[in-house]
Amino acid sequence: MEAAEREEGTPQGGVINPLLANIYLNPPDHLMSKNGQEMVRCANDMVILCASAETAETVMQNLR
Repeated sequence: MEAAEREEGTPQGGVINPLLANIYLNPPDHLMSKNGQEMVRCANDMVILCASAETAETVMQNLR
């Protein structure tokens, strides 16, 4: 099955994706740091460590 050609975005696994992810996700990185949240990120994958469900809900609201 061939992938559909698109006129927008970058292809999954494209060599520029990690760079673009780092540029796009820089503000959330700083937001999490400012709020004292522990976060691990590799390119566009991230894990935000929360001590409670309430904290997780707050973090999601802040990210939105």
